[in-house]
Amino acid sequence: RVTLDENCTLSQVEFIPCIQRGSGVVSCTDSEKSRIIEYMRGISNYAEIDDNGVVTKSDTDHNKQNGQNTSPARKPAHEEQAEDAGALEQIQQLQEALTQTQSQESQETLPDWAVNFNE
Repeated sequence: RVTLDENCTLSQVEFIPCIQRGSGVVSCTDSEKSRIIEYMRGISNYAEIDDNGVVTKSDTDHNKQNGQNTSPARKPAHEEQAEDAGALEQIQQLQEALTQTQSQESQETLPDWAVNFNE
């Protein structure tokens, strides 16, 4: 959340922790909020984030991650690759099933009274 003053000058920046669940975004519980703010503090260059999410400029580089993605939600690469391979296999199976269904439907004969718009 960004707050501007009457001169449209940036007066406050607030980080609001949220979590994506399904196809939506929801506010965090207190424990999730604390965990996320602590993580954001650890990756912030020259910024401080208080317990309420208010971000202020700092003279200190607080980034402890050294360029690494160490998010608690981050899975090891081998787990992601395994999930990606499983998802790809499921997609291929669904595509094959769809192709079979379409070929079966195209082989069905229409009754005499029906009009075939595909011909």
